[in-house]
Amino acid sequence: MQFQLFSFLSIILKFSQSLKSTSTYKSNDLHLNAMSKFDQSLGNRKLPERLIVGYANWNECDDNIVEAAKNGVNVIIWFSIFLLTSKHGEPIITNGPDMDCVGEKVQKIRELGLETIHLISVGGWNSPHPSTENSAETVYSHWDYWNRNIAARPANGFFGFDGFDWDVEGNDDPKSVYNHFTPECLDLMGRMSQLAKQDGYLVCMAPAESYLDPRMSGFDRSLLHEYEEWQQIQPGFAYHGLNTYAYLLHKYGKYPLLSPTGSASKDELYGDTFDFVTIQLYEGYSHAEYNTSIAGVPAAEYLVKFVSSIAEGWTVDFSTDTELNYPESKAFISLPPSRLVVGLANGWAGDGKFLLIYPHQVQEAFEELNRKQQQPRGFAFWNILDEGKASPMRPNEPVWLASGLNRFMDVRK
Repeated sequence: MQFQLFSFLSIILKFSQSLKSTSTYKSNDLHLNAMSKFDQSLGNRKLPERLIVGYANWNECDDNIVEAAKNGVNVIIWFSIFLLTSKHGEPIITNGPDMDCVGEKVQKIRELGLETIHLISVGGWNSPHPSTENSAETVYSHWDYWNRNIAARPANGFFGFDGFDWDVEGNDDPKSVYNHFTPECLDLMGRMSQLAKQDGYLVCMAPAESYLDPRMSGFDRSLLHEYEEWQQIQPGFAYHGLNTYAYLLHKYGKYPLLSPTGSASKDELYGDTFDFVTIQLYEGYSHAEYNTSIAGVPAAEYLVKFVSSIAEGWTVDFSTDTELNYPESKAFISLPPSRLVVGLANGWAGDGKFLLIYPHQVQEAFEELNRKQQQPRGFAFWNILDEGKASPMRPNEPVWLASGLNRFMDVRK
């Protein structure tokens, strides 16, 4: 895809450097027509062949980020921002790490010669869902402007994030409105993703295990479901979804490529919206935790079966949601291993609620999947701040996922 450099973009960028971090921006034709196209300093983002994805902790920006990059992480997801609306009805972006610090760490990682993708997460547990008072086009336009002009630190060689990651989840309070996705919220997330891809950004999402679950055929926008297998062990834990993100993957999984030339097949006219999907196996009281900790399935064996099930696909029934009114009442959902990232946890987990799989177990699964030609694109972990922490499972054994994964994935030589 070719990206046009508009002659007046540098003027806008110079002006923006004088701005302090701001929460409001009013969309206008200038931004829609010019700022939605890449300038040459941003370039065309391309993912590495193998991914070790490290999530920064909430608003984290410290030297642990740099160490994680040294140890193997080649995709850093900074955490996290909220897409809200001001009292004047305009899009605003709140929360997030200190951008001066982000610029410094990005520069340090680059000076070490460590090629690294930098994404910004949207959402997080106990966080507001994206506001839908404005259109997806307006919200995306604002995010794009914020990324290039407010978050960017050109003096550090940081011209903005390479894209974003959807991590929109539920809430501890069962009465919270954020334990329920509205159709408008899902549609905004999906449409924004398509717009970002058309502009050359990387787009990914990180559904909890229950939000994209091949074991289940149902669909619900509520995040207050219980898992049957846990009801006798942990009764009343109703914080699971039911294939909520399957709607995003099916309805918005493709985006139209810009300006196709000549005769082209359907595959040449459309691209994949989501560069990779990270499924969080460390969701509280997950299927993965039950099978490995209670049912006694070896962790490596479970990982192999899980990746295979995602690739083989499953049918999701959207017909029960009359408010969503999705014409594809029953849709086949699948994700090739080349776009699947398996979400892991490090030493903070392993307490009987949150799954912990040690690096040598992941390696065993990875090698078996490689033999089956089903190896995933990579692995992600929450979170960088807790690297080196020992789990309650093995209190004398620190867990280092970045270096442990890198030993067999060879991301950093």
